Amino acid sequence: MTKYLFYIAFFSLLWANQAYAAIDCALPPSCEELGYTDTPTDCSGSDMVRCPFDTEAVFCRRYKSGIHCSVGSTLYSDLQCYDEADAPAPKTPLA
Repeated sequence: MTKYLFYIAFFSLLWANQAYAAIDCALPPSCEELGYTDTPTDCSGSDMVRCPFDTEAVFCRRYKSGIHCSVGSTLYSDLQCYDEADAPAPKTPLA
């Protein structure tokens, strides 16, 4: 009986070792592959996020942080506000 328990334990450990060895290690993506392609001087006047792996690689936010519409205007799909009469034809209002 103990002989069978020994075989069961041995083959269980052998199988677990093979399953562990099958795990594939991969290199993490580079900062450039993640989109951090700018330098801090490129981001003058805009917000930036630094790469966690290389603090000299940054991502600059080059779009407006807020949309300001006047009362009575409508926000359209190009993220611009227009009065009802001034709205361009191919644009659709956002709900």
